[in-house]
Amino acid sequence: FPSHDNKLDDAGNVVIEDGDIAFVSDDDEIAQSVRIRLRTWLGEWFLDKDYGTNWLGRVFKRPFSQTQARKEIERVINGAIGVKRVLRVTQSIQNGVFTYSAEVVTANNQTLFIDDTVRAA
Repeated sequence: FPSHDNKLDDAGNVVIEDGDIAFVSDDDEIAQSVRIRLRTWLGEWFLDKDYGTNWLGRVFKRPFSQTQARKEIERVINGAIGVKRVLRVTQSIQNGVFTYSAEVVTANNQTLFIDDTVRAA
């Protein structure tokens, strides 16, 4: 289970607070971990080619399939440490921009709401 990680802003940059690197923990760390997994394209990380989201093969594929996109998002979220289960995922795609919202139960039995937008490469 996650313990502490560097806090990242929406652009993925390390957050500095009062001159020190800020950290996240508990459910905030789980939410950040989910966002990182979803923002990483499958095969992008050289140390683990199976890490990340299959955006091209499952989400931005034509014709667009709501079911296939939802299953891929759920697969990635369920792979994050600290996630107990995904309750709901909603998504839309317009002009190469994929927007999702997920309701997730953590190992702490807390419900998190995670949303983000990803652009096609």
